[in-house]
Amino acid sequence: MKLYWCPGTRANRVVWMLEELDVEYETVYVDIFKPHRSAEFLAVSPMGKVPALHDGDVRMCDSAAICMYLADRYAPGLLAPAVDDPDRGPFLQWMIFAPGVIEPAVTEKFAGRAGDTRTNGWGDFGRMVRAWEKGLGDNPWILGDRFTAADVMLGATGVLFQRFKLFRDYPTLSDYISRCGRRDAFLRALAVDKAAPKSLRARVQALAMGAAASMVWARKPTYWLLDRLRRPGP
Repeated sequence: MKLYWCPGTRANRVVWMLEELDVEYETVYVDIFKPHRSAEFLAVSPMGKVPALHDGDVRMCDSAAICMYLADRYAPGLLAPAVDDPDRGPFLQWMIFAPGVIEPAVTEKFAGRAGDTRTNGWGDFGRMVRAWEKGLGDNPWILGDRFTAADVMLGATGVLFQRFKLFRDYPTLSDYISRCGRRDAFLRALAVDKAAPKSLRARVQALAMGAAASMVWARKPTYWLLDRLRRPGP
């Protein structure tokens, strides 16, 4: 099994998932700051984006889709409720809550735009937080006492955005994110990221993200810098 990946990206969700499953896998580093993409990689990810997975005859991309596939393929009934399990519906809902609701709501908040709850499929930041909090309630995980791939998606996203202290005023979310970040498999995934090669652009991005996380005034210039870094270059 090959995972095309780059540290500090959504690919870390899949690394965490693979570590939870305790299966053998190979990571193939993709420098997202360089325009060139190998033919082998593009055969798995036509858009040239990470993460992408090659598992036998299966070739696929998108972190949520990959995590659902891995859970169903390697931990059915455990990290993914069975199709006839009443939890299957909520599981699918929360699997796509991170990319479909959390990410756009946070992006909108960072950009300083007021959310249009009439047209936005994700509502706005406040509605996103309230829905997430209500989903958790007093439970340790999003489906109650059972940890699933949905917690990988939500937890990885929460850990990333908690660097910007976005959820520090929401104890239910802060506690949940901390709980996710203490899992052994998450810590192993973090070690994989830290051991990865990093280009100069990747190092600059990491420093910029750190500045934006600790200093509010640094956020707008950071977003401008990140946009410049992500443009194709030599």
